[in-house]
Amino acid sequence: MLAIDVEFLTGSYVATAFDNRRKQEWPPHPARLFAAMVAAWADGEEFDRTERQALEALERLGPPKILCDPTPALRAIVDHYVPDNDVTTLSRDLSGLYTDFAELVSVMGSQSLESKEHAKAGRSMDNLTEKMRVDSAKVTASVGTESASQVAEAIRIMPDERGRQARTYPTVIPRTPVVRYEWGVEDFGELDALDAVLGRVHRLGHSSSFVSCSVVQPEDAEPADDIRAWVTPALGDRAGVVLRVPGPGMTRRLVDAFAVHQASESRVTPSAVATYVRESGAESEITSVHGGAVIVVPFGPTTRPPLNRVVELTSALRGSLMKFSPEQPAPEILTGHRSGDRPTPMAEATHAALIGLPAVAFEHADGRLHGLAVVLPRSASPDDEALVRAAVRMWRQSSGELFTGTRKLRIPSRVADVGYSVSSSRWTEPAMRWATATPIVLDRFPKGKHALDIAGEVIARSCEHLGLPIPVSVRVSNDPVIVGSRPVRGFPAFATPLGNRPAVHALITFGELVRGPVLIGAGRYLGMGLCVPLPGKSDEKGALNG
Repeated sequence: MLAIDVEFLTGSYVATAFDNRRKQEWPPHPARLFAAMVAAWADGEEFDRTERQALEALERLGPPKILCDPTPALRAIVDHYVPDNDVTTLSRDLSGLYTDFAELVSVMGSQSLESKEHAKAGRSMDNLTEKMRVDSAKVTASVGTESASQVAEAIRIMPDERGRQARTYPTVIPRTPVVRYEWGVEDFGELDALDAVLGRVHRLGHSSSFVSCSVVQPEDAEPADDIRAWVTPALGDRAGVVLRVPGPGMTRRLVDAFAVHQASESRVTPSAVATYVRESGAESEITSVHGGAVIVVPFGPTTRPPLNRVVELTSALRGSLMKFSPEQPAPEILTGHRSGDRPTPMAEATHAALIGLPAVAFEHADGRLHGLAVVLPRSASPDDEALVRAAVRMWRQSSGELFTGTRKLRIPSRVADVGYSVSSSRWTEPAMRWATATPIVLDRFPKGKHALDIAGEVIARSCEHLGLPIPVSVRVSNDPVIVGSRPVRGFPAFATPLGNRPAVHALITFGELVRGPVLIGAGRYLGMGLCVPLPGKSDEKGALNG
């Protein structure tokens, strides 16, 4: 077994999630560690070929198993206004040769370079270095002849003269400040070279996240008792957490990308992705009866219906999936009815729920729907899941249209840019606090001046009915409790033969971790009562209303 330990020397890890600037990254993505290792290798005085071979061997091992604190403390995210670092003011390419120099650096690091070519590139680099030195000397000799505009520009580098930019520092504080990455390989030939590179990695994420990294020696192979494992799932894309991981060719792509951006432009680390779930039994988590696979149908960038159309759209999606089901008549997993047109008993939850995926619970969230999803019950069989996926695929390839009365919505068969709101992990992350994105339609009719108080009791019983723990507290309101949602009156009434059912928003706190999706109430099969996980024990700035 190959294992790498990363110890956070300050006891905290500061890093922004790659798909949400107001969210912490945890666990640290394997691709982030790998990129730091490549940077440490490239910062050396020479491009050590043995070390590069070790990195290229590591990138081919696939996603590692990760052991870490599964429930770290999350510090509330606030805005800090700091002086802007304007690189165009702080530094200039006086010779116009910096790009050429950077390309030569990349060439010098190539493993495939012949000795003659390497010597030629070295001579070219020496010539460029001398030319840049001469040009810099000329500029230095002209000190004292600057124009007023040049002086004003230079003064801008002083902290008091710079503008202020909002910055966030998403911070994770694990109980045990060690994260371990494990690969199930018997023999890794470049172990010493890999350890040498790790010894030069001094931070991970933000510059304040100082780390000590090393290869784990056999005598230290037993991890601490309070860290648990995250592993890639054995079955496809079951609900989990999407992490960036290294893959074949990542070292070369990082080197090539650096030659272009030079660490100064907006950039994205090239990487692959893998869906991680926690190792069975590693940490106590409760999942409701709606804990099966989440099959996402993202909208295109020009299709963003308002949140209050969710029942209209999910009803249309159910009809489309029933039409394109490979099995006809459509089975219970899609219809919610057994033979003889008898509805499935509510407590059994053996059919799929349809939900909308809105942009909510972050600052400036507009609440519009970025997609729909099919949520399978926990009891769904592999055959059920295969049938639903086939129905989704056939519908999208055939027409991808949703008909809602006189209106028609065209859903593209492929969407290139899938955002955070339509990531299944957005709705399945384990949390103790959950807030409604869409109101909970109550399965009872509380009336009178104490109706809201009774509504909290009704919601608590509904949670228990769905296999969730009884909440520690339920705060209900007619107004939204998170940014982006709408007041209850902004949604169409949920009609039944007994009349319109009452609905409320709620902030629900459990005494233990609950994994989503969390769907509560009578309208949960059509997207009502959808809850979003809230991190930490205190309100995240920008997520909650009020």
